[in-house]
Amino acid sequence: MNEENSLLTGAVRPALLRYALPIILSMVATQFYAVADTMIIGLRLDADALAAVSNASTMLMIFLFISGGMELGGGLLVAAGKPTATKHEMTELLYNLLFVDEIIALLTTAVGFVTLPALLRLINTPAEILDTAVLYGHIYLLGLPFLMPYDLSKECVMGCGDSKTPLKVIVATSVMNIVLDLVLVGPFGVAGAAAATAAAQVAGAVYMVAFLRRTQMDAAFSPRMLKARYARDIFRLSAPNSVQQASGTIITTVKQGLLGGLGVEAIAGFSCAGKLSSLLMMPVFGFVQSTVFFIAQNTAALQPGRVKEGLREGRRILLVYSLGVVAVCIGLRGPLLRLFTTDPAAASYGCTMLAFESVTYLFVAQKHLFEARLRGAQKMGLYLASNLGQIALNLLACVILVPRIGFAGFWMSSWISAPIGMLLAAALGRPWQDWNLVSAHGRACDPVAECLTAGGKPVFFLTGGAETPASLCGRLAAAGLGDAHVLVGEELGRAEEKILFGTAQEFAQKQFASLSVLLVEHLPQPPRRVPGFPDEAFHRGEVPMTKQEVRAAVLAKLAVRPEDILWDVGAGTG
Repeated sequence: MNEENSLLTGAVRPALLRYALPIILSMVATQFYAVADTMIIGLRLDADALAAVSNASTMLMIFLFISGGMELGGGLLVAAGKPTATKHEMTELLYNLLFVDEIIALLTTAVGFVTLPALLRLINTPAEILDTAVLYGHIYLLGLPFLMPYDLSKECVMGCGDSKTPLKVIVATSVMNIVLDLVLVGPFGVAGAAAATAAAQVAGAVYMVAFLRRTQMDAAFSPRMLKARYARDIFRLSAPNSVQQASGTIITTVKQGLLGGLGVEAIAGFSCAGKLSSLLMMPVFGFVQSTVFFIAQNTAALQPGRVKEGLREGRRILLVYSLGVVAVCIGLRGPLLRLFTTDPAAASYGCTMLAFESVTYLFVAQKHLFEARLRGAQKMGLYLASNLGQIALNLLACVILVPRIGFAGFWMSSWISAPIGMLLAAALGRPWQDWNLVSAHGRACDPVAECLTAGGKPVFFLTGGAETPASLCGRLAAAGLGDAHVLVGEELGRAEEKILFGTAQEFAQKQFASLSVLLVEHLPQPPRRVPGFPDEAFHRGEVPMTKQEVRAAVLAKLAVRPEDILWDVGAGTG
């Protein structure tokens, strides 16, 4: 079984883990060479150099959030299209993505060169490290026109179902970056570290774009392939991701500005703790990103039950891992921080931050998984609402607490915002706006027809009178749909409230309270010989009807698209 099909079939947990592991390792490797930069600079140079790189990196994130948005949006677009797109359609999509990405990269590089010194002064970068920070940032920006297509092509390959090739390339470029760091940092200082990173980005971009061209495209680039509809789709998914990336950068920038008043040691310690916690949490972000692709492909394939099972498995996996991260951060904070700096004051700040903030990772991991469902279903507005709500709360808490209580305000703001952010993401994680709403209260209702014509969407039944959840489930089971996943809510909003999960077959035999509702979330589709519903799915008695094969040929000739409106007069019976 090839890798991309494994996301759509087979046992969910093994399929998800097999696909997620290379993505997790890719993100860990990427973060590792960022950590290696920090370690080599901190140990071979001094706290001033470490603080300069920290401030420059914060400001560079203002420009890199655009790269991150294109990367995530492009990968999601490819993953959603992969189950149904032809090779030529995929070729056109990829060329449009790469073209838009490179234009934005060149513009961003130019803006970054001009504005970087002013931005560094804006966050109160100490005068003694300002020139060093500007130097590091300018050299890093030279690699941005290569970094953006490198990151985008990796994400597109992952969206196509291949998570192993990007891992191999990332490991190779990470090793290259670390070796160049060891060679260049000694004689050239922070400039050598920036040059090492830029060189690794160039090598990665050349290989990944060539690999994408060789494996996923069937034609050479032509300007005729550039189409407005692709641009609209790209910006529809990339812009919200860019806004999310920018919001994270804004809060980091504000925190960096608040740190400026606490001294170089606080900046260095905060940076070390941040790099370490990012490395330890990278498996969470990698697993969540793989879950986004899993959801996108299974949503496009109309398999909502598989999406639900994937999220359930994800919650268990992330809970176990985040508990382990908390234990490591608290128990080994001292030895871990001494890997980054020999400065006792900087290490002390870092240990404090790592120990206290790590408790919030339990909530952060679950929040990101709730948001993965929104991203995978392309509900970008709800995703932004969830993400920005938590970030705004964290920012507000920092601005209020740090000036009053000092360094402790940073981790206390996370204590406040992380649990609330998780609850917000959970509340938005099951948007009812996409449900088909059907009233079966005191009126005739055909649950089989309502579910079969819902296009894979959940169907919500308001029951009452003669129609109960049991009677509706019984009719679904009698029609061969007994494996449908259903949820029954009894006495909602009252002290006796109950939420019950099961299948239509199981619930057809149960008794429920008179005040109940039914949600049908996953409907097994009957086997089909050709596209379209089989003849036996229609209630027609003895009335003759156009055969399924003829109806399928007519539909194929019409080339009906999801957004088209088709009037079928007579429903095939004349």
